[in-house]
Amino acid sequence: MIEAVMIWNEPNNKSHWDFEIDPEWRMFSEMAIAAADAVAEVNPNLLRVFGGISPIDPNFIARMKSFGVLDHFDVVALHGFPLDWNHWPINEWPDRVREIQEVTELLLNCRSGFPRLVSPASVRKKFRSLACAEQLNC
Repeated sequence: MIEAVMIWNEPNNKSHWDFEIDPEWRMFSEMAIAAADAVAEVNPNLLRVFGGISPIDPNFIARMKSFGVLDHFDVVALHGFPLDWNHWPINEWPDRVREIQEVTELLLNCRSGFPRLVSPASVRKKFRSLACAEQLNC
């Protein structure tokens, strides 16, 4: 059974979106809104997930919020790579999450009944993300 749909993997990563064609992410925003609305039209009970973003960038999320993108989603996912190519220690994970929570309430929205959202692409990332999510006490 499908419980959620994630729209775009790491849209703020140069390997996943062409910054030269769409440097302000306006085309991306229009596409993300259209995709989220199409999901809601087909099945309004599906959780609509934005991201997961990587790198963890509150300015990117603030831009998406200013374009109205987040109004069409239920939750924002993060792809953090502590100890890897982001070069930040694993104990900084809660701080990185708070940076996004300062911009939007959609992240790991435990208070509203949404599950802890981890969007692993590998066992290694899943292990790290789950361990870090547990630190949030959601």
